[in-house]
Amino acid sequence: MVFYRRAHHGNRPRCTNHPERTKIATSRARRWLYSHPYSQARRRTQPEADDRRHDEQVSRSHRRRPTAGLIFARQGLGVRVPWAPPHHLARSGPVTRPARRSCTVDGGTTVGGVIVRTRWTIPHPPEVLWPALCDSRLELQPRCPVFYLGTPRPTMCRLPEGPGEVDAARQCVSEQGVVRQRITVWEPPARLAFHMESTDLGFHRYVDYLGDLFEMAPAGRGTHVTRTTTLTVRGFGRAVLYPALWVGLKSVHRFVFRNWQTMVLLPPSAG
Repeated sequence: MVFYRRAHHGNRPRCTNHPERTKIATSRARRWLYSHPYSQARRRTQPEADDRRHDEQVSRSHRRRPTAGLIFARQGLGVRVPWAPPHHLARSGPVTRPARRSCTVDGGTTVGGVIVRTRWTIPHPPEVLWPALCDSRLELQPRCPVFYLGTPRPTMCRLPEGPGEVDAARQCVSEQGVVRQRITVWEPPARLAFHMESTDLGFHRYVDYLGDLFEMAPAGRGTHVTRTTTLTVRGFGRAVLYPALWVGLKSVHRFVFRNWQTMVLLPPSAG
């Protein structure tokens, strides 16, 4: 496959895709045109009109997208079809790429990746529900079939090192292993954020970042809970892994909320 581009003032094709070489070819043709005796005489008689016409031609040539042709040669047969470079190659200047989808988690850290957000209403006030975010057992049987296809089913969450605070350790225990996390936001009973530090589950081979943010707001006698999980994946299998991980995380969100909804929680003891 060969790309051919023709200069504005010339018939000889030039095998190039670089716009600077096209400018050089155009400037050479223009110098040859102005060196012609008729052009020199015209510039002596009508210099202002010729300069104005030259400036208009230059501005039009800069606006014009360069065109070229593709020549496919195989077994001595050639077919020429029109071709033009994409818009981001035809324009001059820096190319702006679309930004990755991002979310602000962990107390102000912006991380790109896929976002899973679930909202749920639980019939417990925020101050009663808050201890369950770091100390609860999940005993219901899952309804979603993804848990029977290999998705880790959480069984409990705990604080192994004592009371909760910023930089404290948190663990999410499942039937397949443990996810060790670090708390980054601790604002009872409104906001809790943490991110994964290590795990012995199978997804540690391709998951680069896994962070969660819980936001709670009073709703009558209950609580509106919003859980936002941000996930990034390393490697070249993102197009396949992101949809599967999104479905798995969404199922985990609903399973945890359903357990908290049916759980009998006691108000925290004063003092």
